Amino acid sequence: MLTFFLVTLCIAGVICVPRNGSEHSQIARIVGGSNSGRLEMYHNRLWGTVCDDNFDLDDAHAACRMIGFSSAESFYTAGYGIGQIWLDDIACYGHEHSLTDCIHPTWGQHNCGHVEDVGINCVEARIDGGSNSGRLEINYNGIWGTVCDDTFDLNDAHVACRMIGFSSAESYFTAGGGSGQIWLDDMACYGHELSLTECAHKTWGQHNCGHGEDVGINCVEARFVGESNSGRLEIYHNGQWGTVCDDTFDMNDAHVACRMIGFSSAESFYTAGGGSGQILLDDMECYGHEYSLTTCTHAAWGEHNCGHGEDVGVYCVEARLVGDLRRGRLEVFYGGEWGTVCDDSFDLNDAQVVCRMLGFESAVASYTAGDGDGRIWLDDMACNGDEISMTECEHAEWGAHNCGHLEDVGIECK
Repeated sequence: MLTFFLVTLCIAGVICVPRNGSEHSQIARIVGGSNSGRLEMYHNRLWGTVCDDNFDLDDAHAACRMIGFSSAESFYTAGYGIGQIWLDDIACYGHEHSLTDCIHPTWGQHNCGHVEDVGINCVEARIDGGSNSGRLEINYNGIWGTVCDDTFDLNDAHVACRMIGFSSAESYFTAGGGSGQIWLDDMACYGHELSLTECAHKTWGQHNCGHGEDVGINCVEARFVGESNSGRLEIYHNGQWGTVCDDTFDMNDAHVACRMIGFSSAESFYTAGGGSGQILLDDMECYGHEYSLTTCTHAAWGEHNCGHGEDVGVYCVEARLVGDLRRGRLEVFYGGEWGTVCDDSFDLNDAQVVCRMLGFESAVASYTAGDGDGRIWLDDMACNGDEISMTECEHAEWGAHNCGHLEDVGIECK
């Protein structure tokens, strides 16, 4: 879904909810300021607070996004709430659009007092000048400002586009033309971050730039036409949706496409066909570690020798840890449902691949976690340790196993 401009409506300057009326806006609010204050949740017809136990920046991103902002700048212990404490021990990955999508104990279950009520500082980002291309602007401390182009590169652009709600960036440029505050300078993102606030940069408002150096970004969006995690791959570029040709398209390209859309990796790719309109990309050549198809080598946009019978499709998988953000039972989303992985033959090489697939640096350990339910998706994993995804490793057929849920594997990542 394309997200361009989000405007917040503050009631008496104290309680802020998104003016766009998103599905999550009615169940979360900030108390204390326009974009900063105590986080409160509405559940079971009662407003209540969230405990700061284990609360981190990934949780804050999900909370800010839930209210209608782009991301979080920071979080803190706000205290001074009353009534119910609704949530404790939240464990988000940071890409979620609501705290309700994150791992947490039962509503109302906690070991906290109101002195531990968490607060969040949210920021908003927008493109000024067009739907997906224009000058990048940030709202910080209630004031809109620009970003300087010093050291700004494609990794920074990917993060900025992702922060606004797109899949990734196609390019960046010097836009100029801004006014007022210049908020950020000397950006240094790796490219995987969910928000510019996670990247290294000078102190907010500290810079050596003029508005002639205001940076602009060109963002792209990707989607599947078919199912939520599988279907014909389509890209939104230059104001129109188009398809991708299957010429030279391989598993590395599929991994990048899935990551671009928000999944962990690809399970397979295929010729889907059935598209219409523009064929935007052909002759893809990714290494597999990129964050966007736009970073890979490919023919010029719109240049191809294909017909829509060659439109490529991708099947994506998602993985998660249930228990804690970096340690827990490994679960995989495949065939439309979540399931577990058996610990038979599972070792540190397998854990290394899974941890990298989840976006972590490496694995610390694997162990028997147990306590899962539903499907057991994978058994007899045999990774070398250098694969991009666990889907590339040898394993029994999906759903074929000789295990019980007592053997569900867990991993710890760093």
